[in-house]
Amino acid sequence: MATVKDAKANAAAARPATLAGDVADLVRTLKSLFKPYRPEVHYMRGPGPAWRAKYAPAEVAEMPSAAGLVAAKAR
Repeated sequence: MATVKDAKANAAAARPATLAGDVADLVRTLKSLFKPYRPEVHYMRGPGPAWRAKYAPAEVAEMPSAAGLVAAKAR
C-alpha cells in the first residue's frame, strides 16, 4: 500500500528539474543555514494547570488544636 509520502516522492521524481525549482531549493537551503531550528524557543516551560489539578497532592487541612494540650517546642 502506497503512502502519501511515497506518492509525493514519485510525483517529484516524475517532474523534470527546472531552474525555478533549483533556485527554490537553493533559497530553502540558504535560509536553513542562517535561521536554524532553536529548540529552546519551542520547549514547554513546565506542567500546566490541568496537570497540577490531576497530579498535585491534595492540600492538607490544618488540624484544630485539641483543648487542654500544650504545644511543645523542640530544643
